[in-house]
Amino acid sequence: MKLRTARQYWNEERQRDPHFPLGLCYIRSAIADGRIPSISVGNKRLFDADRVPEYLMYSQMEQEAAGIRKQR
Repeated sequence: MKLRTARQYWNEERQRDPHFPLGLCYIRSAIADGRIPSISVGNKRLFDADRVPEYLMYSQMEQEAAGIRKQR
């Protein structure tokens, strides 16, 4: 478990992959919306950086399932 702030996570991913598709604002909004669970430590919001892809994949699957409705 690697606890990181949004900026720390984004900087690490950008160093690893210069074409990292997620922006810093997107990561912050996902934390604010609760798509990425986090904890508050003072003014910082920390989250488990190892599980971000899992959280975002689950969030995407929920959105797709919400858009599916029964046909009459």
